[in-house]
Amino acid sequence: MYLQDLQEKDALLFRPMEVLLVGYGMVLACIIFLLLYLTVQGLGMSLVLLNLIVYSIVYFMRFFWLNSKLSETGACEPPSLYHKYRFSQVPIFNCDQSGLQMAYTGVVPYIKDGLLFYNKHAHYQAGNTPLTLVWKDENCSQYVIDTDSKGQIPHQQQVVLELQDDGKLSTSDDPPVVFGSLDEEFIQKSGLHSGNLLRFAISDGGLSFVDGKLEKADIHYLGKVNRARAFADSYSKVMFQYTVRHSPLRIDDLLAAINSLGNQKSETCDVEMIG
Repeated sequence: MYLQDLQEKDALLFRPMEVLLVGYGMVLACIIFLLLYLTVQGLGMSLVLLNLIVYSIVYFMRFFWLNSKLSETGACEPPSLYHKYRFSQVPIFNCDQSGLQMAYTGVVPYIKDGLLFYNKHAHYQAGNTPLTLVWKDENCSQYVIDTDSKGQIPHQQQVVLELQDDGKLSTSDDPPVVFGSLDEEFIQKSGLHSGNLLRFAISDGGLSFVDGKLEKADIHYLGKVNRARAFADSYSKVMFQYTVRHSPLRIDDLLAAINSLGNQKSETCDVEMIG
């Protein structure tokens, strides 16, 4: 998911977060590898055990396991007969003032494409989740604004939505966010079917919100998407692209939010007991 909006109250977002590694405890490392290689009777039991372990362990052990496996397989070595591309391990920093600055400005051996924020207190969750957020700007990504098939930035923002049985057009979220609907006559004339992924452009009317929720979307139909496309856009992606075009969230906003959280921690809270 994408980090598209930040208000003063959202400074708490950074309390449990870390940015794209810091040191790990060797004791924990030994424990996880002991569990991973634990002999369990039956192949099916082994797969279930591995699946449960990866899902339930904390984030930094998942990263440790991933990086260890990349090193073991030689995937981080220069390309050879056995692998065409070289993998690079992504550095991770604490999400404080210095950590965010390092992640934002630091040099890496690959083309940077934004920052990835992880909630380090959460277990693994598949699919769209606010526990993992993407943020980018023109200084840390070549492709902040989505481009078309020709690599050009379209004049109007384009979104991909899924056609539902009742004609509604929704995102890939669960539950989905509805952006509009098509009437039955247009669906039949265009040869469209439920489940089709359709491309739309956001017109001059833009997106309208009430109490932070999408109320109305001025969109017009462009056509079906390439068959290789598997899912519609997520709501957070649409909103990130929309705010980038109209009111982008800057790195200074993120640093200010972290600084605000630091000030809150330093203040002494007096609690009055009534009884």
